[in-house]
Amino acid sequence: GVFNLVLGDYTIGSEMSKDSKIALISATGSTAMGKKVAQNVAARLGKSLLELSGNNAIILTEHANLDMAMRSVVFGAIGTCGQRCTSTRRLIVHEDIYEDVKTRLVEVYKRIKPNNPFIEGTILGPLIDKEAVSMFNTNILQSIQEGGRLLVGGGLSKELPGNYVYPALIEAHNSYDSVQHETFAPILYLIR
Repeated sequence: GVFNLVLGDYTIGSEMSKDSKIALISATGSTAMGKKVAQNVAARLGKSLLELSGNNAIILTEHANLDMAMRSVVFGAIGTCGQRCTSTRRLIVHEDIYEDVKTRLVEVYKRIKPNNPFIEGTILGPLIDKEAVSMFNTNILQSIQEGGRLLVGGGLSKELPGNYVYPALIEAHNSYDSVQHETFAPILYLIR
């Protein structure tokens, strides 16, 4: 059979990953949890599928179709409020088109407002809880402290109560510690 371990519940996963009757362990969670699962599964020569701390990037070359790319980048970074393991976290842009891409993204991000996800046409709903909002804010501040520049966004919605935030677009370097970690929130790092 297949055992699917989601969001790092390693207490359950620890024993299950040792069970040789389970053909495949599929785990979604932290890198630390994945290392423990992988060790147990490898010890019995089993199979595992691990999705750990995604830090997905899109690379735009100087030949990119920017109209198409902008739609993909924005939805990838903002759809589901950045709370998807496949959300776009980093946008790495060729220097020849960097300023054009930056200008386009700033204009799009200025127009995006969080809204109730039950309203048709909403692209940006709320974060899951107050802890997620805190992590969102902390990561933005860390990026700025490392030398990043908040181009647009960040912070709680003034119009909606709850965990609604404005998506953040941050000019950064890939070497920043803040850029190396999955935030699970609508933060996009723009990297030349």
